[in-house]
Amino acid sequence: MSARNRFIVLLLTPAALLYGWLVVLPVFRVFQLSLYQFRGLSSRSKFVGLENYGRLASDDAFKQSLWHTAILLAVGAVVLVVGAGLIAAQLGKNDRLGKVTRGFALVPHVVSLVAVAIIWRFAFNPGFGPLNDLFAKAGLTKTVLGSSQYALVGVGMAFLWYALGFFVLLLSAGMGSVPQEVREAAQLDGTSPSQTYWKVVWPLLFSVRRTASIYVVVMVLNLFVLVWLMTSGGPDNATQMPLTVLYQVGIGESQYGRACAVAAVNLILALGLSSAIRWRFRRNPEEAKAR
Repeated sequence: MSARNRFIVLLLTPAALLYGWLVVLPVFRVFQLSLYQFRGLSSRSKFVGLENYGRLASDDAFKQSLWHTAILLAVGAVVLVVGAGLIAAQLGKNDRLGKVTRGFALVPHVVSLVAVAIIWRFAFNPGFGPLNDLFAKAGLTKTVLGSSQYALVGVGMAFLWYALGFFVLLLSAGMGSVPQEVREAAQLDGTSPSQTYWKVVWPLLFSVRRTASIYVVVMVLNLFVLVWLMTSGGPDNATQMPLTVLYQVGIGESQYGRACAVAAVNLILALGLSSAIRWRFRRNPEEAKAR
């Protein structure tokens, strides 16, 4: 081994050991404990194989949490990727107003999730909440967070409000890398601003859209604090997410084996969906056209 390679190994070894201890080992232990009946109160455990996963398959709360995850992923893909791109295009000017507006758009994302949950609980308060009044006046429901039909809508609105600024900033940064000459050439060809965006700018945001889509997956599958503080997964499991089920099963029922099974499934979903997105965006269409 050359001196250069020895130096590289010397630098990487501490980081690799730390990563293995803090990340790889805990993940391995989660998968291991998911095969046991384990209450967490003692070291006693019973090997049950895939029984915990089988119980999840028949658990209504867990199945509903997967359905809610799918809904928020679909809505998030539209609002946080496509919608944020449109907003970023409108705020794309590099003048003072554009920069200030983009800064304000990021404010909700830097606020603590606890504060976000409290703000939206007030907004949906049945007594004085302005958003709750809007739903009531529209004849939809008098208590948004107390309605099994509309509670997920309320939680989804809070989540989108919290996350939107981050994606606007992300896509704004991507648009800033699009050469101005490309936009000017499109305008000289007689394209309208909307055609320039969809046919020129949007395809060039290939790698940014891939990153944004993966962030949507990670954020949705990590939803816990916001949901728990707003609804605790209720009413009637109407806002359950995988991590709220994990908390209820693990902390509430002391079924740590089943809780680890929920965590394992959540991790597999995150890795699987992220890999699918990377495969979908595996080839830049603009580069393919150039060839």
